[in-house]
Amino acid sequence: MSKTIRTAIMILLVSFIASLVYLKMSQNPITDKSAKTIYDLTFVDSQDRQFRLSELKGKIAVINFWATYCGPCRDEMPDLSNISDSYKDNNVVILGIASDEMNNVKEFLETTKVSYRNVAAEFEAIDISNSLGNESNVLPFTVILAPEGNVLFRHAGRIIPEKIREVVDLALSKKE
Repeated sequence: MSKTIRTAIMILLVSFIASLVYLKMSQNPITDKSAKTIYDLTFVDSQDRQFRLSELKGKIAVINFWATYCGPCRDEMPDLSNISDSYKDNNVVILGIASDEMNNVKEFLETTKVSYRNVAAEFEAIDISNSLGNESNVLPFTVILAPEGNVLFRHAGRIIPEKIREVVDLALSKKE
C-alpha cells in the first residue's frame, strides 16, 4: 500500500473518530431538570405582551417550536389551534415558540390566525428545543410537559394530532 493511500485512510479514520466524539459531546441528555429550567425564560409574544414560561407551571404544556419559513410548521398550525380550543378549559396550554424574528411572526400571524399564544425566541429557540430533546435540530419540534415540568412526550416533524390528544388525555386522567 502506498504512503498516499495510508495517509488518506488515516485522515478518514481520524475524521470519523472526531465526528463520533463530537456527536457524543453534542447530545443533550434529557432530565427533569432540563425541562424545568425553561421556566426561567421570558419572551415577548405576538401581542407585544411579556410572557414568562413560568406561567406554564402547574399546567399541561404543549410547546411547539416552529418558524415562518417552515412549511410543515405552517401546515400543523390549524391542528394545534383545534387542540388548543378543545382543551382550553382543562388547564392545558399550547405555546408556539418561533425560531424567528418577531416581525416575521407578527406578519405571518396576520394572515394565519391561531388560537394559541406565540413568542419569538429567534436563535435561542433551537437551544431551548435541544434542552428538551430535539437532538436533530429539526422544525417543527413539539414537546409536552406535565404540570410539574417532566417531559411526557417529544416529537420531531409534523405533529400527529391524535397522538398529542392521547398524551394530553392520559396526563389529564392522572391529575384527577
